[in-house]
Amino acid sequence: MRPGQSSAAQEEALLQVTGLAVHYGGIRAVQALDLAVYPGERVTLIGANGAGKSSTLKALAGLVAPFRGSIRFCGRDLGAVPAWQRPALGLCLVPEGRGVFARLGIEENLLMGAYHRRLRPAQWQEELALVYHWFPRLYERRTQAAGTLSGGEQQMLAMGRALLSKPRLLMLDEPSMGLAPLMVDKIFAVIRQIVASGVSLLLVEQNARLALELCDRAYVLESGSVVLTDQAQRCLHHPQVREAYLGNDGA
Repeated sequence: MRPGQSSAAQEEALLQVTGLAVHYGGIRAVQALDLAVYPGERVTLIGANGAGKSSTLKALAGLVAPFRGSIRFCGRDLGAVPAWQRPALGLCLVPEGRGVFARLGIEENLLMGAYHRRLRPAQWQEELALVYHWFPRLYERRTQAAGTLSGGEQQMLAMGRALLSKPRLLMLDEPSMGLAPLMVDKIFAVIRQIVASGVSLLLVEQNARLALELCDRAYVLESGSVVLTDQAQRCLHHPQVREAYLGNDGA
């Protein structure tokens, strides 16, 4: 049931994670983590480096195997679903570091996002035009190899590739990392357009204030565990969150 929703108006979570644990050898990156994302909702994971945020997203995407716990998406248990099949279900990750195919061209990279959809040429061109509308810089550089793009342009390309998979839940891992402030503003302007179109969002972002201002709810992680979950706007004024992640600047 969505937080704050009456029992008479129950809604099934799009993503339901229960008791998730992720271990790397003897290192316990995530411990007994519970979280949910509901249709159309924007959720952020907040925490210091090493808190388990990226490990959580990798487990949801199938890139690392959980030590224990369950992941359900659209009511389906993902335990036996490999990573390469999860985008076809509507669960898509834009990883930290972008992960573009450096030697392929921009349109070839974008096409990889739609490999499972078997689009007709007319559909492909229509959806490609929408990505270029959101990211006009990609259109300007569409003949270049992806490896020649700047960091911000590669972030745009990674997001465009994800959008062509038609995600129901888009997971973004540190989309502003290493980018100039002007580029961050451009990236987040598009993220706002994406979520306004009805795509649900699970965001990991180093700029906690930016993440909280964008999202509906937040989970605060410490040492792989959730220590606080609340409405994002309330987290902006929570003393623990302000002191640890917002500089306690009173803004």
